[in-house]
Amino acid sequence: MNEAETCAELIESDIFRFILALPALEQAGEMLVEVPAETSGKTSGKIVVAIRKNPSITIPELSRFVGVTERSIERNLQKLQENGRIRRVGPAKGGPWVVIE
Repeated sequence: MNEAETCAELIESDIFRFILALPALEQAGEMLVEVPAETSGKTSGKIVVAIRKNPSITIPELSRFVGVTERSIERNLQKLQENGRIRRVGPAKGGPWVVIE
């Protein structure tokens, strides 16, 4: 896939799944993420899905994946931590994320 191409696939079964391969993500480590339909419209849901797939994901990578600013990612991460949905293990820089559910 070249930089201008994207690949989208909609799978219809018990639940809808939308798979979108983005060139920026492929360059950042070949990370393709399936976003469940119930979280596809919410930034925090997309963040949780991405963290499950890659606990060491960085804020810039999350920003490119979700399509929002890094500051927006930081606000959403803070809310997710306050609500007890995620936590950071180890150092603030470089420590992996853990999804709590």
